[in-house]
Amino acid sequence: MVETPALVIGEAVPDDVPRLFALQREHPPKYWLRILPDRGLRGFLKHLVTSGTSTIVVARPAGIPEICGYIYAVWHPRVFWRGFFLKHPGTFLYLVLRYGTYRLRQEWRHWQQSRRRGGGTGAAADPERDLRRFSWSRSDPQIARAIF
Repeated sequence: MVETPALVIGEAVPDDVPRLFALQREHPPKYWLRILPDRGLRGFLKHLVTSGTSTIVVARPAGIPEICGYIYAVWHPRVFWRGFFLKHPGTFLYLVLRYGTYRLRQEWRHWQQSRRRGGGTGAAADPERDLRRFSWSRSDPQIARAIF
């Protein structure tokens, strides 16, 4: 563990899952994780801590067991998601369906708006849509990825 005068930073353990869960519900994230029901979120957090292909780094005030900050790191995304599917198939399918329908609705709205503006099929009306996909990081599976 790395210690600073005010914070202790270290890896989360399974006993931290209830604290992480409470923190997530108290301050909901602004990404797909907020759509998980309570049971699914607990399973997801426990899998992050115990899978061996990911971790949660937590920050705590010195001398206090409460968690004041966290970040997820996943080293092998395919292995992580495969393991999550095998241990929590219902939560995995729920997540895929909810997030998938959310993304489809977003794409549909975007297509309708660009069609109204451009008067065409929608794809040609939005120049950013034609740009090549760009990644800010290398795609090496050994590089941890932050989930936003």
